[in-house]
Amino acid sequence: MRGTRVDSRRLSWLSLGLALLHLGCQPFYRDDELRALRAADSPRGDRLVAAGQRELDAGRPGPAERLLAQAIELNPQRDGESYLLLARAQLAAGHRAAARATARFALDRTGPASSHQGELRRFLIRAYAEDGLIARALDWLDDKTLTGALRFPELAAPLSALAEAEQLAQTQPVQALSRYAEWLSLYGEPDHPLLRAARERILGSAEALTRPFLEEGARLLRSGDAGGAVRRYALAYRYQSEQRLSAALAEFASACAALPSPESLSPLSSSEARRGDVALKNDHLGEALLSYRRAVVAAPCWAVAHRNLALLLAQIEQRDEAARQMNWFLRLTSRPGAQERALLESWVAPTAGQAAAARETASDNARRVRAAAWQKKAGIVLLTLGLVSGGMAGLFGYLGADVNNQIRGGNLATIDELQRLHAAGQRDNSAAIGLAVTGGVLAAASIPLLVIGLRNPVLRLAGAPGMSAAWSGSEP
Repeated sequence: MRGTRVDSRRLSWLSLGLALLHLGCQPFYRDDELRALRAADSPRGDRLVAAGQRELDAGRPGPAERLLAQAIELNPQRDGESYLLLARAQLAAGHRAAARATARFALDRTGPASSHQGELRRFLIRAYAEDGLIARALDWLDDKTLTGALRFPELAAPLSALAEAEQLAQTQPVQALSRYAEWLSLYGEPDHPLLRAARERILGSAEALTRPFLEEGARLLRSGDAGGAVRRYALAYRYQSEQRLSAALAEFASACAALPSPESLSPLSSSEARRGDVALKNDHLGEALLSYRRAVVAAPCWAVAHRNLALLLAQIEQRDEAARQMNWFLRLTSRPGAQERALLESWVAPTAGQAAAARETASDNARRVRAAAWQKKAGIVLLTLGLVSGGMAGLFGYLGADVNNQIRGGNLATIDELQRLHAAGQRDNSAAIGLAVTGGVLAAASIPLLVIGLRNPVLRLAGAPGMSAAWSGSEP
């Protein structure tokens, strides 16, 4: 009877272990089927969204982000409000780029008639402006004027002086130019069509005050004073209208070429460039942009500052502005590279080959995302199997210990029963050791997969081949 009880207990433990192993080994091919079934479970998604909202209101953005992401994974066709909540949770959790990407995706899919369009645009304006990406924030304005921009406190701070200068330009050009100079020293190179339009209105009204800069620069260049000419042309770059400046580009470039290190005339430019390099190394793109905008204004003859600003502008999808700065680089440098010309062409008018390359890049990025998801899933499955194997090892170890206790108790009736229990104990102990080793191997194999799968995949930049290699910092 005692042997029958031991076998019955062992059978029940083995049944439980097999059930756990079955749960841990659900086939991969059912994932899509199960996801489709869950997508129809609208009440569950609504509960996840409501729970995510509560977590966000309670100041716990991390759990809120996970809950809202689960809700959208269950049903990607959820309304714009769900995506906006996810974007807010991501922003509060410090995942700023992901938050902006979520809001932009929601804006594209909701359509212009959606009631969430205005909220999504306001979210994007604030999110970009808070990171110092002013030009990108301006792209999402409904009212694409400085007045419209000033309605947002995040934009009012960097742009109010420019708006005041634009208003003064109508009646007080001297004060307008002074206010514009203050704004330029703080903001640096205008990097958006809205800012350039305001600049042209201000400088057009003050043209009588700034015309001598070009004339004086040309005179100093003819007399052989390259340093003095560069200083005058730098003033013209800052305070002369685009039309008048373009008429003197050849003389401007000649004056710049006469100095081997035009940035040496402006210690401010060199220090701003170094600050920009440090900011970029620390992944602070907004600060890097600010520093290089200031560097270009402080030393407009410095070709490398124009090129590096172009590369930064391309990273925030300001391709027209990036092309403008790269054109300045090509005018000012004595050794224009093929890489810079290729980048300029890709920004101005992508060819069919470049469009195909962009599609290939997008496809490659999608493959990387799928690979990361597969690695994450495989890591989770292996870890689950390892834990199940470890649990079963514990079960067999318990059964083996129980048999050993019975043998030591000395209550067995016959030698045959003793031998049978001894053999069963050895089998249990061997199974426990084998399952423990298997579980350890599976868990160890899951770690690299989980590390890679949980990390955001490194994606290539579309339309900008070799951008990272093109960066050379502040040294010419």
